[in-house]
Amino acid sequence: MRGRLVQRSIIDRLGLVDTAPDFDPRASDRSFAMGYTSAEDGRERVPIEHLAANAMAPATGFTSTARDLCLYFSAHCLEDQRILSDDAKRRMQHGWWAPRAQEQYGLGLQLMDIGTRRLIGHSGGYPGHTTRTWCDPKDRLVISVLCNASDAAATPLCNGIFRLLEHLSHPDDIPPSHADGVDLRSFTGHFNTLSGAHDIACFGTRLLAIPTDDDDPTEVLGELVAEDPDTALLVRAHDGYTSEGERFHFTRDATGKVLSVHAFSGMTAYPDDEYVRRFLAGGRVRLLKGEAAEAAGHTAGSAGRPSTVDEDRLSGDE
Repeated sequence: MRGRLVQRSIIDRLGLVDTAPDFDPRASDRSFAMGYTSAEDGRERVPIEHLAANAMAPATGFTSTARDLCLYFSAHCLEDQRILSDDAKRRMQHGWWAPRAQEQYGLGLQLMDIGTRRLIGHSGGYPGHTTRTWCDPKDRLVISVLCNASDAAATPLCNGIFRLLEHLSHPDDIPPSHADGVDLRSFTGHFNTLSGAHDIACFGTRLLAIPTDDDDPTEVLGELVAEDPDTALLVRAHDGYTSEGERFHFTRDATGKVLSVHAFSGMTAYPDDEYVRRFLAGGRVRLLKGEAAEAAGHTAGSAGRPSTVDEDRLSGDE
């Protein structure tokens, strides 16, 4: 009965073609993401077979996609009358309880402020899966993150995306102009060192260097200005561990593809394929003397961060 009511009143009305009130193994026209156990303490992940929630379905039974969840939460914006009146939405979106710091709970909705945005949404979880969806009903913006591992960081990822959007919407100041005729997209990519990884991303006319190991990218990102097709200057850093004023030097092949970036406090970073070829393909990291000194020098100079270079894995050629 519950499933039929939800199907008729919400799913069909909003056109949520990939959503169902519970897992149904007979739905052969759908493919479901396999869930996995946690990798905590170095354990190997093990797949978890799908199972229906049955009596727990009202709390945790739904199967869906990020697209459908975005469509569903769009119906919680004011003036959208498809499933709820505006009066009902205001009651749901009012913070009636404060279960933890910086978070409130309405009627069936979690509430949180990120910058100037008041977000509504909810987390989700089931064996092998964790999810987070936030909606900014004022700007009619919804972000949904679905992960198929019990220990995946769905909430930090979703929060981080909204924090980055908020930062880009309200910049501290206007950075200097880029050199004329430079394609900012040619600098972008995911670059790895033995001490961590960075994304270099282009947002309109802004070029940002973002470490990937922090839940809040706005606390650690750096602002780059392109000086020429192969050089960018770090003009602003948002923490004290980054070398503001450092020049990022990009080495490219004949097609313009980035092969390496000399940056990040004197390190050389590589795209995924080159990083794997250089350091991971042989089953043991073997560094030349110059590379070892570069890695050790970086970790020694990164105050407050533990060294990620295991001396037992370094060997220099005499």
